[in-house]
Amino acid sequence: MAAGRRGGSVDIRFAREAHRAVIICQGPRNRFQLISWDTRSDKLQYGHLVRALTSAADCDLSPDGELFAYWARRSYAPQAKIWLAISRPPFLTAIALWFLEEPPAQEPTFLSDRVIRGLPRGAPDQGALPKSIRRDFDARRGTRGEDRHLLDGWCKGGGRTVETIEGDSLEILWYREQPRGDWVLCAAMPRKKPSSRRSYVMRRGERVVHPLVTGFPSDWDQSGRLILTQGDQIFAAPAANPLGQPKLILDLRSAPAEMFPSPDWATKWPRA
Repeated sequence: MAAGRRGGSVDIRFAREAHRAVIICQGPRNRFQLISWDTRSDKLQYGHLVRALTSAADCDLSPDGELFAYWARRSYAPQAKIWLAISRPPFLTAIALWFLEEPPAQEPTFLSDRVIRGLPRGAPDQGALPKSIRRDFDARRGTRGEDRHLLDGWCKGGGRTVETIEGDSLEILWYREQPRGDWVLCAAMPRKKPSSRRSYVMRRGERVVHPLVTGFPSDWDQSGRLILTQGDQIFAAPAANPLGQPKLILDLRSAPAEMFPSPDWATKWPRA
């Protein structure tokens, strides 16, 4: 097995209706890799490592975790610099692929397991879309990224404010309630310095909020654990006490930096 790689960062897309997630590993340099994560057992499956750039904002995972839609760019690609594809995570082998002239106006987003917004109108340049897949072209939906937040269970703050245990006043931008729990994760902005970087704080009931000082919160997982990212590491804090000692899930520095071949199932659409 190849040695782990240095540098890079991680981001996560969670399946909304299954205990699955994909970890998007960026770097080093112009490379990214997918890792499938069973959030119930914390088992990881490593997928493709490719020379291209993408981000979690440019990707989405279907609610059942079976399909991954993304667009990526590569400056030296012989056929196109930008492409949009659907694959079976954690592999990037395209079962439907479009070559693009420019970045898409909307990021691909799964509205349900087999309804996808943000796909091109034409037929794929490689592969084909089965009849079970429907494309949504409604351009009247929310601003870029806003629908994704709402689909993932986040709610708009509506201008409400909270007080931290230090006495600071914060305006809540977005919040999400803990699955199967009574904690609330809030993305907030200091009212005195609205241009400063947003903060993530925890609220429980009507009690004052607790600032998060360890890691950068990604989201709750399906069991209510608080998932934190810190550079090239991922941690999971226990659902019973999200402010408690987190468990290390992934350290990218010790992850294998090699190409894993696609199994046969990753080249086919899942059964309808």
